[in-house]
Amino acid sequence: MQLSIIIPVYNTKAYLRRCIESILDADYSDYEIVLVDDGSTDGSGAVCDEYADEYAFFKVFHLENGGVSKARNFGLTHASGEYVYFMDSDDYLEKKGLSFIMSELRSHPEAQMACFGFTRILRGGKTKMSVMPTDGEEVLVCGGDDVFYRIMNGPGYVTNKIFMKSLLDNVEFDPRLRYGEDTMFVFRALERCKNALILKTMLYCYDCEREGNVTTAALDERSLDYLRVNRIIFEKLRHTYPTIGMSRCFVAAKTVLGKMTKGKNRDIYYRQIKKTLRFHPGEILAYLKDGKLRETKKQKIESLGVLLFPGCIVMVKGRKN
Repeated sequence: MQLSIIIPVYNTKAYLRRCIESILDADYSDYEIVLVDDGSTDGSGAVCDEYADEYAFFKVFHLENGGVSKARNFGLTHASGEYVYFMDSDDYLEKKGLSFIMSELRSHPEAQMACFGFTRILRGGKTKMSVMPTDGEEVLVCGGDDVFYRIMNGPGYVTNKIFMKSLLDNVEFDPRLRYGEDTMFVFRALERCKNALILKTMLYCYDCEREGNVTTAALDERSLDYLRVNRIIFEKLRHTYPTIGMSRCFVAAKTVLGKMTKGKNRDIYYRQIKKTLRFHPGEILAYLKDGKLRETKKQKIESLGVLLFPGCIVMVKGRKN
């Protein structure tokens, strides 16, 4: 069983070897690495070629710059593995974990994807671990409602998920999106997913502090994309899992409000936040009462505060900064 690891590369020469070497050092070897150089100008493309010259299981493609979504879509069309995994070229893998995940996928052929934990590398080398909800089990097989509650009601990254390639037929990243394209891709995959594995395993290391990281970047128009994406997901879930969609909208609003002290033209973002958080009173009550959501009472009260008093978040954030 082969895994295709797809890595879009754009001007990350300083981190690219760390990323690739972490895969080579991992405890799993039945894979191919698909490197898509998205028009890099810093020598990253040459690094890709070096590895392709040394290892037969590397595929390297050089494209004109078109963005991460186009690069990932291109890589997906050239992936030959039964399973697909997307990495970012500035991040890396833990040495152990990949073999266990692939073994569990082999043992559960009904599972169309696997979702696992990741570590955020913060300023000064500090780390923050995000463990998936497995109810204390090493591996949890879930289907039906659980697939959405345990995966969509959580980080919308593709980098902590391995997909069965057949699940992704006609599923692509939207190149028009500059932030939130991961979340929309995962949502489209989950719409088709009947069974998934949730693992306690920590595998991915996400470097949040590198220059240019969109998650920690200052407020800009990409944040509007993030708000719109999550509102679209809510509308699609409104008649099935509305509280999950609402939870995603609240997370998006909190993320953007947290950036308010770093940007200008706040009125534009306030208006979009209000559109994103436009819910009926009954929907708000259902959200507060839904015990299956991965949120504490405190987090739900904070969400209610964001809905009613978004300016307070900015004020508090400003004082902290």
